[in-house]
Amino acid sequence: MAKDELIKLAYEGENPERFKDTFIGVLHTYIGRDYDREMLAFVGCALMTGDEQKDKETLEGFLSTVRQRTPSVWEYIDLEFYMMDYAMDVRMLRLLILLHEVILTTQTIEKSVKMSLRYNKSAEDFFLKLFANAEVDDIFSFDENDPQTKIWTFLRLMVRNAPDLHQWRIMKLTDLLIPIDEKIARAAKSLGITSTDELTKENQIRITNYFRFVFHEDPVKGYYALLAYSDNNKA
Repeated sequence: MAKDELIKLAYEGENPERFKDTFIGVLHTYIGRDYDREMLAFVGCALMTGDEQKDKETLEGFLSTVRQRTPSVWEYIDLEFYMMDYAMDVRMLRLLILLHEVILTTQTIEKSVKMSLRYNKSAEDFFLKLFANAEVDDIFSFDENDPQTKIWTFLRLMVRNAPDLHQWRIMKLTDLLIPIDEKIARAAKSLGITSTDELTKENQIRITNYFRFVFHEDPVKGYYALLAYSDNNKA
């Protein structure tokens, strides 16, 4: 596909209206501080299933539970209100305990990642080390060939401009990898960017590198081009 067509698709895919009825729309309508929205975004990404309506409802349900205690997601986790609300939900409990440990250590995920980047090449390394001893393998994959879609979706949200949240200043746009799911992988194969639609780290890097030549300063624009292509062609 020609470069100008990809640019047009990326512009179409970045339309905020596209995300109004997704969990990302919930993040944009939530009124809170940056570190509240950071925590909410992480929960949303961690619980992603690929079903946009379901994921929106899941995050809205969590936010409704939070608001019964406090307007602040960060405070809800910091004060361990989740111990009462999610005592019987082991999966959610482990996730929120993980975020509570981040708060106790550095206060925010951004500060934790900033510290990690002094010693690691990629922000992904911080999250994999964080998850390693947290018994959250039913939420995150520890396969080294996994593209870590949830992690890179979260990083995309934190680093990029709208329709993302653009809250962090600790990473460059060129540091990001394109988060790939089944829809994005199929679109990439359909356009001849990859030879398979497998969800692998190899394909993620191949797709990202392809778009580095199209969108030099912001390769993740390629995600939105592929998303728009998929929406238009049901790829």
